Amino acid sequence: MSCVITFPKDGQELFIAYKQCHPLTRFPHYVGVLSPLDDPNSSSRISCWNSLANVGPKKSSEVVLTDWFKKANPSLPNETPNGLRALREKELRALRGNGQGVRKLDDRVYDFDVYNDLGNPYRGIDFVRPTLGGHKIPYPRRCRTGRLLSETDMSAESRIENPLPMYVPRDEQFEESKRNIFSAGRFRAVLHNLLP
Repeated sequence: MSCVITFPKDGQELFIAYKQCHPLTRFPHYVGVLSPLDDPNSSSRISCWNSLANVGPKKSSEVVLTDWFKKANPSLPNETPNGLRALREKELRALRGNGQGVRKLDDRVYDFDVYNDLGNPYRGIDFVRPTLGGHKIPYPRRCRTGRLLSETDMSAESRIENPLPMYVPRDEQFEESKRNIFSAGRFRAVLHNLLP
C-alpha cells in the first residue's frame, strides 16, 4: 500500500494517520518516506513493528495514530511532541469512558464498575449474591459493560448467557490460540468430572 504526502515545510511536525478498517489485524513493518527527487540520501524508513487493530467505521484514526506513537516511541506525557499532545489527551478521554451506554465489542474503553453480576436473581432468592467493590472498597473491580439492570434485582446487571459474547477491551481479549487452549482445558475438566 502506498500514498503520496506533501510536506508543508521543513521543520514543521507532521504525522501519518493510518485508519485500519479491515476486519483482520494488520502488522505494518515500516513507513517509508521517499523524496520526490529520488535522492537516496533524502529518503528515510521509519520502523513501526506494530499491530493495527480494526477500528471500525465510526472510530477515529487519531486514536490509532497515538496508540502507534506510544508503542513506537515510549515516552512520558510531558515528552510528547506538541503536534500529538491534543490527540493524546483526546485518546485518554476516550479510553476512560463516560460511564454511560452499553459497550460494543469493537470499543476500546477501560471504564470500571463493581461486580454486581455474580448471582442469578432470576432463579430465586438463594441465588442472589452481594455486590463486590464500591466506594468504600474499590477493589475488586471489572470493566463496565453497561448491560441493563436485572428485572428481579435492581442492584444487579442482567446476565449474559452463552454463546453471547461479553464485552472485553480489545487489548485484553484472548488470541485465537490461547482461546483454543482455554477451551481444551475446560473440556478436559468436564471429562474429568464425568469420568473419575
